[in-house]
Amino acid sequence: MIDKLTAHWGFTRMPFGKDLAPSMLHRHSAHAQAVARITWCIGERALGVFTGEVGAGKTVAVRASCPSSIIPATR
Repeated sequence: MIDKLTAHWGFTRMPFGKDLAPSMLHRHSAHAQAVARITWCIGERALGVFTGEVGAGKTVAVRASCPSSIIPATR
């Protein structure tokens, strides 16, 4: 089924997959704020709690905030 959908719409990769690269994200003010807060926590070596609705982009924001040496690139 997925193969038919990707062929029909001409996708070169699976949309909305878990391996979404930060460069493919539609950036908006909430994302920028999340990245800034995560970056601050990392810089200050502070503990932070990161919550949000399913699909809100939590993982992508964390990956955008962290150097690849901390979180390895996805496939």
